[in-house]
Amino acid sequence: VKDQELTLYRNNVPEQVWMDLNYGPVLGDDNKPAGVLAIVVETTARVNAERALAKQQEEIEAANKRLTAESAFLHELFEQAPSFMCMLTGRDQTYMLTNASYRKLIGHRDVLGRPVRDALPELRGQGFFELLDGVFLTGKPFIGSGMEVQLQRTRNGPLETRIIDLIYQPIRSSTGQIAGIFAEGQDVTERALAEAQVKASEERFRALVNATSDVVYQMSPDW
Repeated sequence: VKDQELTLYRNNVPEQVWMDLNYGPVLGDDNKPAGVLAIVVETTARVNAERALAKQQEEIEAANKRLTAESAFLHELFEQAPSFMCMLTGRDQTYMLTNASYRKLIGHRDVLGRPVRDALPELRGQGFFELLDGVFLTGKPFIGSGMEVQLQRTRNGPLETRIIDLIYQPIRSSTGQIAGIFAEGQDVTERALAEAQVKASEERFRALVNATSDVVYQMSPDW
């Protein structure tokens, strides 16, 4: 019998133990059973160790399941975020992650695993590569508002102007070294165009009022 669970009284105290029990007949001179040879090996330490290991393994598997579920949840949040996001890693700023809003901004190009200079060559001369280099070297974040960027959003198509609010946030490793850059922002082109139209309309109206020789004034609803 392997790993038989028993209760033994050691020093008058009940103790749960496990034993390997080996019982075999002892034959006499007449070749008939004359007794029994009992070999008992205690396996308590091994059984306890195996059970502890199995429990630890269960806990690890449960933790992995929780982490997997949390990771999937966070990935969905990242993917569905209304602002555009990407993660660049290494000194050459290689794309590691992008979300749907970012892919929409750049025209749904496959950029994962490619350095940003190779993935978005049209940014050369616009200052964004230099900003990324500065954030990586200094460890200081960059925040920009109402920035113009020229992007080739369709293959072999013309450059298209977009207006963006942008943040470059340095990411540090466990040793404190800059390991990458997290970029986040919003495409505010439509809002900027609407504000520009309102401003232009106000300026035209002001110019018209200032140019007329008539008396022009505005009254409140109660006259």
